[in-house]
Amino acid sequence: MWRSKREGRANASAIGSIVSSEVRSLSSSRPSAWINSGIPRWASMWRIRPFRCTASPEEGAGAPSSWAPVGSGPGCAIGAPEAIGPAGASKGKARLLGCDSRARTLRECSCPARARKPRVTSAVETTPSAKLVEIRFLPRVSAYRIASRIMKLIEAVPNISEGARGEVIDGAAAAVSSAPASPGLLDVHRDADHNRSVFTLAGSSDEIRNAVLSLGGYCADSIDLNAHVGVHPRMGALDVVPFVPLGQSSMAEAVACARESGAALWERFGVPVYLYGDASMRMSGSELPAIRVPFEKLGRHMAEYPPDFGDPRPHPTAGAVAVGARPSMVAFNVWIEDSAGERDHDELARIVSEVAAEVRERGGGLPGVRALGLFLPSRSLAQVSMNLTEPERAGVGEAFEAVQRAAVRRGVGVRGGELVGLAPAIALAGCSEEVLEACGIGGEQVLENRIA
Repeated sequence: MWRSKREGRANASAIGSIVSSEVRSLSSSRPSAWINSGIPRWASMWRIRPFRCTASPEEGAGAPSSWAPVGSGPGCAIGAPEAIGPAGASKGKARLLGCDSRARTLRECSCPARARKPRVTSAVETTPSAKLVEIRFLPRVSAYRIASRIMKLIEAVPNISEGARGEVIDGAAAAVSSAPASPGLLDVHRDADHNRSVFTLAGSSDEIRNAVLSLGGYCADSIDLNAHVGVHPRMGALDVVPFVPLGQSSMAEAVACARESGAALWERFGVPVYLYGDASMRMSGSELPAIRVPFEKLGRHMAEYPPDFGDPRPHPTAGAVAVGARPSMVAFNVWIEDSAGERDHDELARIVSEVAAEVRERGGGLPGVRALGLFLPSRSLAQVSMNLTEPERAGVGEAFEAVQRAAVRRGVGVRGGELVGLAPAIALAGCSEEVLEACGIGGEQVLENRIA
């Protein structure tokens, strides 16, 4: 928090000036420009960018126009709430207003949008995904509130190996909420075929650490992996716990939180812990795919690859847990079906494995994409389960379309998709209206909306 009310007012004033000040032309290729431009550093989390009017001088005042973000590349924008989107946008994606073509900024423009209060969003306003983001503020008041909430936040996304028994999932959520100084429980996503649930938390380091320990104890008592059946790989009752820095929190703070939580999980509950990602203390083999093996093979794996905390043998029912620190990532699934009914389950499973291999980065596909091909017995559908580790380069829209192209080439179709948990708004930038509808993505799944 700011050291004084005066400093807080100064920061809020600086945030408000983004809306009303002259447009600064900032290059997305130089992230430091955001910090040096006078924009508070927390705002770089959203890559906030002002708008400019795109009406040409030849069209004259009152000509149809749109508002486009200044600079290039993905980012958030500040603009008139209805004067957004590319010129000529159809299907109500943007309402184009007449404006003064001589205006260089929203302050100078005399069109009807000038009379409206501006808003801040976390998605590129020239895409349909802009409608998902509902973050609004006025200078000095709400800006102060939003900034104070995200100045120092750590996000945790614990995955537990239970997705079918509702009473166990509810108990896990209660364990998080009942932890001392509990953080905000933003989302719970459950999947019966995976037999897995994903929790999204955000709070201070102490709040997150308390919640993770409370959840770890509950999972160790309530989940027996000897009786667990699911299509998703898992090695622990509390399987994976990534820590993600948000706002002005640093990766070093997320790493410290991960290591302290990992040590405490072993000391309190006797569950061995592997550190991964930025939290790893090893020179190699620090990525999650290199660490996680099925629970049934965990004993042999641990003898050859001992954990960072604990004995080199799994907990008899809770296995082991992977605890890490990483940047923001998106978990995204796309369902594949054979609408003609010409292929049996085995052939469909083979096809989805080929599709996953094609879209993942390791196979020459999209940057930062990890993918698995799975078959979901309860739905008679195949699924490409993806982690988008660089969502600013390959987001939800790109991943969906890549899977769709690969599936069509193999004579099958795409039924839809889903976000697992929440996604940062930058991952939805560029999504078409069709992709958003097919995947059922709404504003409640945007991370920035839930935090603010």
